[in-house]
Amino acid sequence: MQSQRGRHVDAGGVNIWIEEWGDPDGIPVFLCQRMGAQTFEWEPLFLTALVDAGYRVIGHDYRGFGYSEPGLPERYEFIHLANDALGVIEALDLGPAHIVGTSMGGVLARWIVLLRPAIARSLTMLSTSPGDMKLPIGSPEFRAVASNPPGPSVEERENYIVRELAVLSDARFDATRAL
Repeated sequence: MQSQRGRHVDAGGVNIWIEEWGDPDGIPVFLCQRMGAQTFEWEPLFLTALVDAGYRVIGHDYRGFGYSEPGLPERYEFIHLANDALGVIEALDLGPAHIVGTSMGGVLARWIVLLRPAIARSLTMLSTSPGDMKLPIGSPEFRAVASNPPGPSVEERENYIVRELAVLSDARFDATRAL
């Protein structure tokens, strides 16, 4: 896999951290990660498969996460994340791209394609929700976990993921084995 290239992109006044892999002239694949995740967390085998197929792969850290700046307002809404993603796509002049999102990133991917259909060659949503609040992510237990994000250390992030998985799983989930 070609080496990753990381930098900030001005997405409408907010410096959003992006990482790119693959052929700069390849057909773009724009990745939207789960909430709180950073671009470096995409599965390397997934990235390698895309790069080996000749794609230009672009991921980004959401505002206030990872290396992206928080921007204004201090408390932002989901539309700000959508506008940031669209700003990155425009700043990089991606043209039509394959838009891929996982978990909350799937919801974001759907939003940006609904807001600007011409940006998408395709839309792929992985492990995401239709947003009808019938899945476990609508539960008070999940909201309690989601509203208490992890700190910056690897251990804090690992513990957060285990707490999240415990709420989303059934009685067979073993938190001790997950760590």
